[in-house]
Amino acid sequence: MLYRLLYRLAVFSKRLLAPLLPPAVRQSAKRTLLKLAFPIRQAAEASFNRDSNLREGVNLIGYARAEMGIGESCRIAARSMTAAGVEFGILNFRGTNPARMSDTTWVHKETVQPSFDVNIFHINAEQMTEIYAYFGNRIFDGRYNIGYWHWELSDFPDIWLDGFSFLQEVWVPSTFVADSIALKSPVPVVKIGSSPLAMFSDQNCSINFQKIFENRTRELV
Repeated sequence: MLYRLLYRLAVFSKRLLAPLLPPAVRQSAKRTLLKLAFPIRQAAEASFNRDSNLREGVNLIGYARAEMGIGESCRIAARSMTAAGVEFGILNFRGTNPARMSDTTWVHKETVQPSFDVNIFHINAEQMTEIYAYFGNRIFDGRYNIGYWHWELSDFPDIWLDGFSFLQEVWVPSTFVADSIALKSPVPVVKIGSSPLAMFSDQNCSINFQKIFENRTRELV
């Protein structure tokens, strides 16, 4: 409880502390406080059990309003699912992201409850713990969890390995990113692409979104 209080106090004081501390120090302190305040349950090691009360479709979790690259990536995913006829809802996440949150293109699809049986986290590996701190286990339990991650270097940082603990699978936009992440990933890493419709028509996609969970669920349970 003490560490959670300290973490929330640090988030609240971010604008005051940022000019006083180097970025590396801030990031290190943030990771340490998150781990102490919200110990990670090894979700990926548990067998997947779909909650039959959930609707078939996708909870798209990400910076849907952020005016930055990763926000646009989330919005591309929304366009892709709309074009493919996939049912979905958006959980707009802010976290500690300092970007402007003024793009309301998909506000009509936003919801506060994850109603569907697949999660796609359109954030990056280092932000998965923030998702866990905000939502807790409830957003992961009974759902198939996919992280759509970007990374631009050949060596995927060890300090981000905790992000795999929440997922059954990782999707990436390129072969380069796939090669980098797969070297350290304990879960499947699949190159999907990021252009409209690519995610939901690519033959490498392990979930057939034209028949959501029709065959995949039987393989996993």
